[in-house]
Amino acid sequence: MTFLHRFVEAGGHILPASDIPQTPPGFGLHQELAVFQEDVGLTPAQVLQATTKWAAEAFKLRDLGTIEPGKLADLDIVNADPLQSILNLRKIDTVIKDGKVVERTYHASYLTKSFRAAINKGGTCCFSSPAIEGVAWTAALKQATWRPDALNGGFNGAGGIDSSASPTPGIESISPYTVPQGSATTTMTIKGFNFVHGSTVFVDNQPVQVKVVSRTELEATLDANLLSRPGRYAVVVKNPPPIVTVDWGDTSNQANLLVPYKFTVQYSHNQF
Repeated sequence: MTFLHRFVEAGGHILPASDIPQTPPGFGLHQELAVFQEDVGLTPAQVLQATTKWAAEAFKLRDLGTIEPGKLADLDIVNADPLQSILNLRKIDTVIKDGKVVERTYHASYLTKSFRAAINKGGTCCFSSPAIEGVAWTAALKQATWRPDALNGGFNGAGGIDSSASPTPGIESISPYTVPQGSATTTMTIKGFNFVHGSTVFVDNQPVQVKVVSRTELEATLDANLLSRPGRYAVVVKNPPPIVTVDWGDTSNQANLLVPYKFTVQYSHNQF
């Protein structure tokens, strides 16, 4: 951060970017702009140039980057002054692209063909969620073993939450999947299927306290001691024996909990 600040002060140009597929479209860029202002120490005007004029110049795109006659009419109109705080760029009123107002409601079509293809193939592409692995395996497991109407039977006596035998569990989502280093004890919600009384959640190969909410939801307690260590930790669910779906095993697919480093940057403009 200090180097980037000095680089810009010396006349250099830095550019924001985002490669964060798990966030809503566009939010990763806004987060990067906030880092430029709050941590790197750029002025809001410099941050605006970094994401417009400087970016266009870096890629030699002469039709973009500034508002001038003859250039492409791509504009964001916001409801507050971004020169006061770059966070005001998030207060978007209107988006204009190629001279036309863009409808900003959600459309599933924003998922590109390559994105959809990756999901259909089990999420093997870089655009798949980093939180859940084995998407194709989990979908096949659900089709083969999940009985929505099962109470204490349904699949060879294993389908209900109090079954005498257990089906193979599957994880479909975890929330949160990112917890900052140093956080207090946190409850993680695990959603999926085939959970039973006796289901155990393992984080980093260690069992954690778990509450079975239903056949499709667990609540796992992430202790503050675990969250004190940065890292990427595997999360799996194991069901108790006997396992009726022996071909699938007793363990779910893997989810991933990210505990990013916590850091603080302090500097004085006097040192530059």
